[in-house]
Amino acid sequence: MRVAVLVAVVSIAGACSSDSPRSQVELPNGDACGEAWFWAATASGDVAVTVYMDTRDPSATTPTTVRFDVPDDAVTIEILEGTNLPRNFCTDLADLASKPRKRLAATSGSGTIRLDPAGGQPPCGSASGDLHLDGLVAEDGTSFAPFTVVSTSIGCYSG
Repeated sequence: MRVAVLVAVVSIAGACSSDSPRSQVELPNGDACGEAWFWAATASGDVAVTVYMDTRDPSATTPTTVRFDVPDDAVTIEILEGTNLPRNFCTDLADLASKPRKRLAATSGSGTIRLDPAGGQPPCGSASGDLHLDGLVAEDGTSFAPFTVVSTSIGCYSG
């Protein structure tokens, strides 16, 4: 009888050990706006990642591609927690109920931002680009599944 109890306890402890893989947060929704401000969010909108790169002088003739490893001074990444976070992305009509409750820094990850040529002064929605981010980890240890955001809204500004 004691052997059976010991086996059961060892099996349960093994299932809870730190060797078991943690699930990664999936971010299926996303878009971009402004110079190069990308966002991706969970299906429920309660967790989001924002990625910003200053691109004041993109090429007018060739794509601009930037590869980065977190941390990188050229790229700003925030991990947000809240309610319906995408409601406040790329808009000037803020919804106070959708403000982030928590902001975390990214501690690791690698990615690529690609922006198509701006071609002078295009109307909103005529510039496209994409972000791919892999291995993203927040300062609290939360890890994210690799994700890609493709947008045709680069160059669109609120207001």
